[in-house]
Amino acid sequence: MQHYTETDSPLIEEIFAVKDLNNLVKSMLEANFSKIWVKGEISNLVQPRSGHLYFTLKDESAQIRCAMFKGQQRGINFNIKDGIEVLVEGTLSLYTDRGDYQLIASKMTLWGEGQLQQAYEALKLKLQTLGWFDQSHKKPIPRFPKHIGIISSPTGDALQDILRILKQRYPIAPITLYPTQVQGKTCATEIAHAIRLANSHQQADVLILARGGGSLEDLWGFNEEIVAKAIFESTIPLVTGIGHEMDFSIADFVADLRAPTPTAAAQFITPDQQELIASLEEKERSLVRAMQRMIDFSYMKLDGMEKRLVHPKNKIENNIEKLKHYTRHLQNALQTCLQQAQNKMNTLDRALLHHAPIRLIQTLLEKIANQEKSMRYLIQHQISQKEKQMLQYCELLNSLSPLTTMKRGFSITADENNKNIHSIKNLHTDQIIITKVNDGKIKSKIIKLMND
Repeated sequence: MQHYTETDSPLIEEIFAVKDLNNLVKSMLEANFSKIWVKGEISNLVQPRSGHLYFTLKDESAQIRCAMFKGQQRGINFNIKDGIEVLVEGTLSLYTDRGDYQLIASKMTLWGEGQLQQAYEALKLKLQTLGWFDQSHKKPIPRFPKHIGIISSPTGDALQDILRILKQRYPIAPITLYPTQVQGKTCATEIAHAIRLANSHQQADVLILARGGGSLEDLWGFNEEIVAKAIFESTIPLVTGIGHEMDFSIADFVADLRAPTPTAAAQFITPDQQELIASLEEKERSLVRAMQRMIDFSYMKLDGMEKRLVHPKNKIENNIEKLKHYTRHLQNALQTCLQQAQNKMNTLDRALLHHAPIRLIQTLLEKIANQEKSMRYLIQHQISQKEKQMLQYCELLNSLSPLTTMKRGFSITADENNKNIHSIKNLHTDQIIITKVNDGKIKSKIIKLMND
């Protein structure tokens, strides 16, 4: 940015170049008006070979230049021409070369559809924020459905297309139709009711929600929150096939799977019976080939074993000869063992007679009897000695007994707790004391304590 300073003019602090000023204004516009909606009538429409659109949006009292580049025109399904009223979304910018500010359009809808588009965008943002579009909520589609439920108009072409595809691809699955309006003011309520009804029946294990093509207004029932809520709360997987491939509804975002058309929805949820049959036939052929290889291998193995097999008669004769040989060897060994055992027994008999134990036993019995007599004598002698010793201890104990002492005129005095009194230091007047004498007890009260 070039700044020019006029030193001789203190009232002017800085001067902008035109280019710098336009660039500054452009950046301010783009920063503060990055996404706006403008309603107006198209005029002065120009479309050069580049494919870009240049036009003016005007109302009764003002106008603004607009540009819409070729890449932003995808999805426009109406003829853009002068005189039509449209709703344009875009960013304000400035064409710096001429200093003209303009609207760079990114979306364009007819004014009636534009209101619906705004409502569509608002609901889409709300449900996306709630997480209803998250992949974590998507339920898996069964590979081989057992029962198919269809929610669609009973008179529409979409239903006939679906039934035709199901008959071609997977005719074994029963089909239940939940008829509903797919266009008009009440269709959203009817669609939501049909979804909940299918869930209450719990017959189908997959649902198709379908409708043929149409304008945004025609398809609006599938952009209502009541339909989105019913789809989100459905416990049965639901596939949408609404409109054409370029049409996206709120129901498509909430559904477990979105198909571009009703026909594609029927194809997405079913396997092709022809492919299944071809696959089974190929597996059957593979199984037959594998079994044939096993049979051939078993025959080869059997032939080899047969060649190695010895005739059983020769083997039996050889075994008989071996058995006879082992029998003779065993008989000789048994005879030898018996003879050796007999000889050893005779030797032991002679040794036993020579060392007969009866005499040794008698000698030991006599010795035991003599030892018993000696033991008895010693025990009796010890008992007598202990008895005499005990009598001596009893006499000594008796002489030391306090009872014997009391018989000689002595006594023992104790307090009421039977504690012997050894000194008057622990006594007091009026205290009860008990005196034991030889033949009884004396209970007394202390009148006076006297020291010797």
